[in-house]
Amino acid sequence: MTIANLRLIKEIARAQSITQAANNLGIAQPHLSKMLRELERSVGFVIFDRSVRGVFPTSKGAVFLTYVDKILDQLKNIDGLAHTDTMDRFSVSIPRGSYIAEGFIKFVAENGYKEGMAFDISETNSVETINVLAEKRFNIGVVRYPISQEKYFLDYLAEKGLKHELIWEFEMLLLMSPQNPLAALSQITQDDLTRLVELTHGDNVIPYRSMTASKSFSVKKGDTLQRKVYIYDRGIQFSLLCSLPDTYMWVSPVPDNVLSTFHLIQRRCPHPENSYRDLLVFRKRYRFSDMDKNFVDCVYKLRNEVSQRTYQ
Repeated sequence: MTIANLRLIKEIARAQSITQAANNLGIAQPHLSKMLRELERSVGFVIFDRSVRGVFPTSKGAVFLTYVDKILDQLKNIDGLAHTDTMDRFSVSIPRGSYIAEGFIKFVAENGYKEGMAFDISETNSVETINVLAEKRFNIGVVRYPISQEKYFLDYLAEKGLKHELIWEFEMLLLMSPQNPLAALSQITQDDLTRLVELTHGDNVIPYRSMTASKSFSVKKGDTLQRKVYIYDRGIQFSLLCSLPDTYMWVSPVPDNVLSTFHLIQRRCPHPENSYRDLLVFRKRYRFSDMDKNFVDCVYKLRNEVSQRTYQ
C-alpha cells in the first residue's frame, strides 16, 4: 500500500464513481479498477460496493477511509514542517501557457538572486492544479478552461474550497511555422486545418465529464477526426512546430520574444468555442506573500503585452 493508493481511494470515495475518479485523476479507468482490486486484496476486505448508482464504502471501507483521511492530513503536516525553515519558498502551479511562463521568468529574474529564496513551479492541467492547491502542496495557481466548460471548473473549485480571480479572457490562436502551408493564407478556416496535424496537450481533463478538453475542441471533416499528436511537455511543442511545418497548435497569445526565439508565427482562426479564461486560484483564507504579489504583477505585465497585439 502506497500514499498514491490512498489518494486514489479518497478520490473514488469523493467522486462515487470509478470512471469519474479516473477522469479527475487523468488515468485510464481500467487501470484504476485494477489498482482498486489489488488494494482490496492486500487489505483483505472490500472497500467499495459497486452498483449501477455508483460506488459507496462498505462498513469496513468507511472505517478504512477515516484512517486514510488521517494519514493524508498528517502527511500535509509533515510537508508543511519540511518548509518551515529560514528559506523563503514560492510555489505556483500553472497551465502550459507561454505568457504565464514568461511572467514567471521575469519574476525569478527580479527576485531569484535574493539570499534564502527557493521557487517551485509546475506546468500541468487545470484539474491537477486545483488538486495540488487543495492539498496544500502549492500555494497559488492559474487555471485555464474554455468558457463553454466554466460551470464544471467553477463547481470543482468551490468543492475544493478554492477562491479565484479572473486574469484574462482571450481567444486561442494558431501557433505554427512560417513554412506551414496555411501561413500565407489571408484567412484560415476550420476546414483548412483538416489538412494538417494538430499538437495538443493530452491530459487536459474536464471535471465530472468523461472527456478531455481536447475532445471538446476537435476539428472534424465529415466523420473523420483530424490527425493529432498528444504531448505532455510544453518544451517539445516548439521543437515539433519548428521541425514539422505541417503541424500547428492552439495556444494562448505568445510573447514576441518566444516567437522570435523559435521562429514561429501566430494566426487567428474562427471557432465556435474559442473563448477561454485564465483564473488565479488560491485557498480560502490564504494570505498572499509579497512574493506571490510580485509574481501576479509580472503575469499581468506579460498579459498586457500580448493582449495589445493585433492578430491576423
